[in-house]
Amino acid sequence: MASIASQQRRGWVFAWAVLGNLALLGDASHRMLDAAARHAGSSTWPTAELVLAVVFAVGFAWGEGHHALARRFVPMLVERAEALRAEPPSWRDVLAPLCVAGLVAAPRARLLRSWGRVVGIVAMVVAIRALPSGIRAGIDLGVGLALAWGALALLRLAAARVRAPAIVLRTDAR
Repeated sequence: MASIASQQRRGWVFAWAVLGNLALLGDASHRMLDAAARHAGSSTWPTAELVLAVVFAVGFAWGEGHHALARRFVPMLVERAEALRAEPPSWRDVLAPLCVAGLVAAPRARLLRSWGRVVGIVAMVVAIRALPSGIRAGIDLGVGLALAWGALALLRLAAARVRAPAIVLRTDAR
């Protein structure tokens, strides 16, 4: 059985893993929402662009924020952070945010999925830059809201796990 001091030190690994990802989600959300706000304040939107912006915003916030992040990614991330906390100290502690996100020290299938998503996101960013600014602002708003939703879900679930470490997480994807 691990000592109390050892358990507390391992708690810092959990905190680093969660807070590192929370910082990434929060920063990206802030950047996207700021870009959308800059566009909204600098121009008038034709009706068609406004409708598309609202559709994109609601679609991304609900689809990506709730379904992809809050229901799938965040539970996986917190579960992996808890597993990392239970392991003996190793080099993975330093890279804890990347480990729990499935970007390093993960099974091959998880690595391929995680890095495939990173490449897909980069490709989407490049493609979206070619869209008209109104539509791009709607996408920025939706993605920013989705990332904020994911950050709040991560904060809530991690806090619940700290308060009651024995809770069982419902995870749709590993």
